[in-house]
Amino acid sequence: MLMSNYYRPSIGLVLLALILCAGRVPAPAGAYNSETAAIELKSEVTVDQPLVTISDIVKGELPEGMSNFTLGEAPDPGDSDFYNRAQVMMRARQAGEDPPDFTGREIRTEVRRPSQTIEREEIREAVKTILQEGVSLDGDGEVNIEHLPGSIEILPGDYQFRLDRSNPYHDIHSSTRHTIIVEQEGNVTKTFNVRARVADFAEVVVTAERIRSGEELTEENLKVKEKEIRRSRGDLIRKVDEAIGLELNRSLSEGTVLRGAHLDRPSLVERRSRVTIRYQINGLTLSARGTAESDGYKGEKIVVKNDSSGDKVYAEVIGEREVRVVE
Repeated sequence: MLMSNYYRPSIGLVLLALILCAGRVPAPAGAYNSETAAIELKSEVTVDQPLVTISDIVKGELPEGMSNFTLGEAPDPGDSDFYNRAQVMMRARQAGEDPPDFTGREIRTEVRRPSQTIEREEIREAVKTILQEGVSLDGDGEVNIEHLPGSIEILPGDYQFRLDRSNPYHDIHSSTRHTIIVEQEGNVTKTFNVRARVADFAEVVVTAERIRSGEELTEENLKVKEKEIRRSRGDLIRKVDEAIGLELNRSLSEGTVLRGAHLDRPSLVERRSRVTIRYQINGLTLSARGTAESDGYKGEKIVVKNDSSGDKVYAEVIGEREVRVVE
């Protein structure tokens, strides 16, 4: 009993210990102290840039280096999104900063993106022009548009439309589905799909009679005629002189549009062979090594893979194991 009473602390000692330790108790998370910034969320804000930063949505002075912390992507033009206090605090912790204290009543900020509207008729005219110039042989094809967006929202400012040619397997002449890109200041603002068909008429070489495989082509069994072109135009024969003296590798009926694939001529590029790819950029010719994905004769368009980048491009055979990228 004496030992027990000796080690029992008095009430006075307990109170003294609590007083001495009071200054060492950490403040709860989010509590304001003199070393933590106090900020207030804005109720709403409009941003032009593609990313939203902490400084976009708060009032007050932020700790050094925190103002440019990104919270996420800005909404699409004409749309809005919300960012709240928890997202700001989480982003600060991720960056190794003390989360700021918040004042005011706002618990979230509505972020808006400015916009301008392009109406359906303007889209229709732009698509028609693009397809006439980029798809038809002579720039005067009849464009039948089957599907368009009702309208689109983009950022304020100048803009231009162009056809997406990034897919080397997409035959822009025979396909009815096309992707249109809207660019502003060199950046892609919007992409959308359209369904359209180009009825393209051009003067091409056709067979004047039935010609058998292996038979030589002459001025007598060929003629030039205006025809509607429905398939890839890359290997069309446009002049009789281009085919005279060559032989067919298959039989053709009278009136068939003559193509390079019908002619028996040696391949300058073989499938899976290494080739030199020529690029024309701003008047300069650049070269790269690549691999052909099909055989090709002179003038034929084939798909080639760039060995360095892995990108596949559409290229014209211009010589033995040599191709030139086409736009």
